Amino acid sequence: MNQRETMEKKALLITIGYSIALIMLLSLIYYPSTKYLIVEWMSNDENSHGPILVLIALYIVWKKRFLISSHLGNPSWYGPLVVLMGLILAVGSMQGDIVKVTNYSLIIVLAGLAVSLGGRQLIKDFMFPLFLLFMTIPLPYLINVLLTRKLQMISSELGAWIIGLFNIPVFLEGNVIELENYTLLVEEACSGLNYLYSLVSIGIIWSYFFKAPRLHKVVLVLSTIPIAVFMNGARVGVTGILVNTSGIEVAEGFMHEFEGLVIFLATCLLLIPIVWLLTLLQKTRPTFAEIFDFQIDHGKSFAGIEGRVITPTALVGLGMITLVSLTLVNNNDLVNIQRTRFSDFPAVLGGWKSKTDNLPSIIQDVLKADDYYLGDFNGTRGDAVNLYMAYYDQQLRQKAIHSPLVCLPGSGWVIENQEAVALRLNNGSTIRLNKLIINKESDKQLVYYWIQQQGESFSNDFIARATLIRNALIDKRTDGALIRMTTAIHEEDVRSSEETLNAFINELAPIIRNFIPN
Repeated sequence: MNQRETMEKKALLITIGYSIALIMLLSLIYYPSTKYLIVEWMSNDENSHGPILVLIALYIVWKKRFLISSHLGNPSWYGPLVVLMGLILAVGSMQGDIVKVTNYSLIIVLAGLAVSLGGRQLIKDFMFPLFLLFMTIPLPYLINVLLTRKLQMISSELGAWIIGLFNIPVFLEGNVIELENYTLLVEEACSGLNYLYSLVSIGIIWSYFFKAPRLHKVVLVLSTIPIAVFMNGARVGVTGILVNTSGIEVAEGFMHEFEGLVIFLATCLLLIPIVWLLTLLQKTRPTFAEIFDFQIDHGKSFAGIEGRVITPTALVGLGMITLVSLTLVNNNDLVNIQRTRFSDFPAVLGGWKSKTDNLPSIIQDVLKADDYYLGDFNGTRGDAVNLYMAYYDQQLRQKAIHSPLVCLPGSGWVIENQEAVALRLNNGSTIRLNKLIINKESDKQLVYYWIQQQGESFSNDFIARATLIRNALIDKRTDGALIRMTTAIHEEDVRSSEETLNAFINELAPIIRNFIPN
């Protein structure tokens, strides 16, 4: 064996050892979040495409293996910085038990390792496989609903229209379809737009292998959205028809799942004519075998990199991962703060007197709040304010604050206007809140709501969620509450309604810290 062969064998052995050590260390850190992700894939229709995307990502890496090997040994010191960012995000999200953020951090760490091993060229090779891995992670609840809310309303309207075609009495309010003997909640019936993410993922994969101009690839991906909305509406309609003719069991049992599978397969088949039409628009008419590119991407052989595989940047990245895995920071020893429960909330606030109420058990099961308050306050001038507060000891993956931006449209309310304001109170403090004007038929209301976390008020749901990582790291706390107050708008007099809520909030603010700790 000559010296060159010896160096090549040594480089290969070092790379294999590095890879094994890396996999073991990453497993120590990310096993809990990865296990949770796999459970999501297996139990949730919206995320069932996850394993397929992982396999496709691995196939693309194998397809590019020669290119990847040719770029190893050309590192960048940006790599360890990216790894460090990912690990900080992992530590914070594990402390706060924000499992989805933990999975995102793994992708950041993998990207940093790619830059550490091969710089800009290697990360370009890994960019699409990493993007596919990103798509396997379920979107946070709020982002998911905000993205699909309007599309889901279209599906609901389409489903109700299809049901009506069969002369079945139907009434639609928001995402709730009222049949003669059954109330069909679209989210429960069909998991929202459970075809959307799967079909978009298929469209993105097809476009990656599709040998066509970039514009045609974009058209292919975008076409998946109206197809998913239409087919989801069709499924809602079919479910409603079957419920009316065969009973509610078809909305929950095997028939419902089988029907969903059939419609999903039909949805995928609708992409084929779109690919065919886009192919006809190309200057050169490729044959069917030439439409997609599955050929191996060739580059230099592994032998060309010799002993430059494990660079100082790669060792620094591995060292940081080792420190995090050895300390096992994901202990989740969060602190529960002592507080006064809402059952002791006063019945009188200044000139306001209340009458408390209870949420239906089905709503309580969805919200999963550790404590809540619901009551109607009446003022001395005949003003009325509905107050709702939901408190969470720990905002974990199983339970978190539900934004009114999600709940109100789902209940049939239309948001006419929304703005974030900083309201200056009489005691000199400031509350950052959202002001909404909502309506349902002839009923119009003004809503104030904000998130209260450890003495801070947030009008932005995403910023509030992001601060949980900081709070979990520094204070080991992820407690928080949603505060929402509502009053009627009479004769379009919004100013008078604002004065009502402003007066009420000035009475509420001084005592709120007793029930929602700073």
